[in-house]
Amino acid sequence: MFKREFRLLEQQKLELGDQQFWVNNPLSPAHLEPSIRRLGLLHPLVVRSRGTNFQIVCGFQRAKVAQHISLEHLPCFVVEASDDWQLFLYSLEDNLTIRSYNPIEISTILHKCGAQFNRSDQQILQEIAPRLGFGQNPRILELYSPLQQLDPRWHQGVADGSFSVEVASQIAGLDQSAQQALFAVYDQLRPGKNLQHELLQFLQDCARIGKKTIAGLLAEGELADSLQDDELTNAQRLDRFRQSLRRKRYPRYSQKVEDFNTILKQTKLPPTIQIRETPFFERDLYTLQFQFRNQGEFDDALAVLGNLRDNRLIKRLEELHG
Repeated sequence: MFKREFRLLEQQKLELGDQQFWVNNPLSPAHLEPSIRRLGLLHPLVVRSRGTNFQIVCGFQRAKVAQHISLEHLPCFVVEASDDWQLFLYSLEDNLTIRSYNPIEISTILHKCGAQFNRSDQQILQEIAPRLGFGQNPRILELYSPLQQLDPRWHQGVADGSFSVEVASQIAGLDQSAQQALFAVYDQLRPGKNLQHELLQFLQDCARIGKKTIAGLLAEGELADSLQDDELTNAQRLDRFRQSLRRKRYPRYSQKVEDFNTILKQTKLPPTIQIRETPFFERDLYTLQFQFRNQGEFDDALAVLGNLRDNRLIKRLEELHG
């Protein structure tokens, strides 16, 4: 434990611009302002003396609010320490006593450990990962380190859990135009996390197959039209975008699905009779299922099936695998 002294310090002597120990993201302390206005700073900042000024170790957001509302003096613990790494660990632990870190903050912590404090990956896994709840699993480096390259537009959604960390980590490896174009789509459509991964995979596949950029792909044809159709609800727009993307990625399969659904629609089967294809039409096999409650309904179902034979349904279904 560092030696520390409680002091009331002038707000103007705090070096807000020095963010050596800062890991908070986003640095948006608006939620703290009402209580600080009413009660003042209940929890002192932790600072280190630097000449006539003071470097903030813990409490950046509180200090920013204090500056905004023009508090003249702030309660602080002044610590005596020359070891920057130990102070950084202290700041991490201080935050962990009141909250957990979001994914963007974890990425910032990992980046600072390497770039600012010259810690190797092995040292990070031994000293930092356990503090963050990851044990010594190297997955933390694979998943969170790339987020440093993520366009800032994504940060809030990743931080609050709206966007999948796994998907964001992949997107961080793309060029800026792709990141920005993808953010516009995801921010508009707000797909669930499983669908976020599916859409990204399809877009990457389509761009590779068509030898196009992701940004260019999203700006043309059906995909662009589905995003710009103001008559659709957001759920309808998402479904249309997904189906358009699926058709582009699997054109032959999508055509078979469309033909199959058209055949069934024209046949006008009652809801008690269902015909299903095998997944992805991988086999020339169909499943027929019908429901009945009595002899009369059973006979009616058989009659419907007899009519299907007469109107060439089976032949048309066979032709789908031709």
